[in-house]
Order: sequence, then structure tokens, then C-alpha cells
Amino acid sequence: MPKAPKFWAGPRGLRSELLVPFSVITFFINRLRSARAKPVSVGVPVVCVGNATVGGAGKTPTVLSLIDFLKPRYPRLACVSKGYGGKQHIPVRVDSQKHTARDVGDEPLLIAQKATCWVGQDRVKTCQTAVEGGAELILLDDGLQDPRLIRQCSLIVVDSGFGFGNRLILPAGPLRDRVDYAYRAADAMVMIGEDVQQIAQEVPKTMPVFRAHMQANDGLRLPKDGRFVAFAGIGRPQKFFDTLAAMGINVVHSVAYPDHHPYTKRNQRKLLQIAAEYEALLLTTEKDAVRFPPEFREHLHALPVHLEWERPRDLAKFLKEHLP
Repeated sequence: MPKAPKFWAGPRGLRSELLVPFSVITFFINRLRSARAKPVSVGVPVVCVGNATVGGAGKTPTVLSLIDFLKPRYPRLACVSKGYGGKQHIPVRVDSQKHTARDVGDEPLLIAQKATCWVGQDRVKTCQTAVEGGAELILLDDGLQDPRLIRQCSLIVVDSGFGFGNRLILPAGPLRDRVDYAYRAADAMVMIGEDVQQIAQEVPKTMPVFRAHMQANDGLRLPKDGRFVAFAGIGRPQKFFDTLAAMGINVVHSVAYPDHHPYTKRNQRKLLQIAAEYEALLLTTEKDAVRFPPEFREHLHALPVHLEWERPRDLAKFLKEHLP
């Protein structure tokens, strides 16, 4: 995925306005697809985690956290993803010992470390295959805009620092669909970070909002007084760099790549060269680390993160009320 254009962040400018006619086409394609869709049940509850924008809002950390909420009640839950960046088209169960990010995508590899995970280009077929494989609940990573599945509940994840950008639909802005349609498709919102965009003021009054913050895991052990070259190929790399700064980590240089960037041998050599120039160590995200071959990961430090919920009991109650 190429880097998101800076003008997506808003306010609206000439470049975004020139692309609005194409956004109108995107909007009507969405409406046509919804009108033609005949939602089907896959026979088990489906919990969808999605967002209104392209890029990193925090869906995967939310999925990983929801596994902890749901697995005690549904021990045979399965996560389903399209496996962006991978080459698998037919449904396949992710094997972290066998598959690479080029096979199934980076996010499914992380999810598979905590729960059964299936990938496939057709979400309905992949969910059905997961159920045939014994899944008693489907946790859907992405899919808020896919009208073909009957879902028990859907959560819309919002990066509070970015919000909805310039609030225009692709390609004029980052929205996959109009914000009001995203709200209609969701039963609750997960708001990650401080609400600097004041999104909470516009959320429908009937929609619960669950607030969370991204936290670094305590298990990270970095060399004392270490110098680091930080790099990331996620939706918004600056979020990662800001997190490191807040932790007081001595980052002497940072490198941003596009989301889901497939690191090549050339990229690996370049990163080692930069680290040598700065006499520093390489530091990245877990999502980035899994895209490298095992032998290169020995050169990396990866920052593990998790969601810290403000009111976890409220979220647990919500899930209990919406699931059988």
C-alpha cells in the first residue's frame, strides 16, 4: 500500500477538491454493492472490527485484545482476515511456523500467535471454512463495509489523533464510505488515544464509546542508554515514533515506510547501513518485524504493544449482551 497522501489529513485543499468527482463514484459503487447484497449467516456469531478510513486506526490491536475478552467464553473462536499483502486467495488456516507475511499478510501472523486465524479473499467463504473447521465464533478483522455477512455486533475503531482526516471518500480523502454510513454499520465505537479531533461529540447518542490507549508491554528489554534507529511501515508511522519519544527512548533517526511495506533485501541492507552510520540499533513494531526473514530479525528490536481499556467491564458487558 502506498503512503497516504498528506492532504488526506485535512483541511480540504485544491488537490482533494479536484478528486471529489471520483469520490462520488466510489460512494455510488458502495451503495450499489449494498443494495445488491444478500447478507448470509455462517451459523455462528460474528463480531466485526472495522474502521471508516484506510490505514492504521488500530484494528489489529483491538482484535488481539478482544481475543482475551472472548476466548474464555468461546475457546474455539477463530479470527478471519483478508490477509492484506499476502498471496493466499482461497481460505487457509495461518500457520506461523510455515507461513510468511508474503503468504498470508503481517497482521494474521500476529493474530495466529494468540488464536486460530484464517485468511482468504472472500470473507464469506473464509468464515464458512473456519466454521467447518470447528470455529464457534468468528472475530472478523476488517469488514465493516462488507454487507454480505450477518453480524451479531460490529465495532468501529477510530484513531483519535487522526479522526476521519479531511472527511472525504477515496481518493479525495481517507474514508472508505461516508461517516454516517460507517456509524449505521456499527454498534459501538472503540476510540484509541486522546480525543483531540473531538469525535465523541458527533457520535450518535445511542452508540456506546469504549476508550482505550496503546501501551508498550512491560516485557520490552532494551539496552541501557541505547541509541536507536526507529522505522515503521504502518498506517501512520508517526504514531510509533511519538510513542517511542513518550517512553524516553533515544531515537537518533527515524524512517517511515508505506503501510504493509514488503521489505526487500535492498531495504535490509539500507537499514543496516543507516544503523551503522548512527552507531545505533534498529527498533520497529511487531507488525513490521514479522515481515522480515528470521535471520534478519536477529538485528531488530520490536516494540510489543497492547490496548489498555479505560472501562473494560463496560466492554465485557456489551459483548455479553450482544452475543448468545
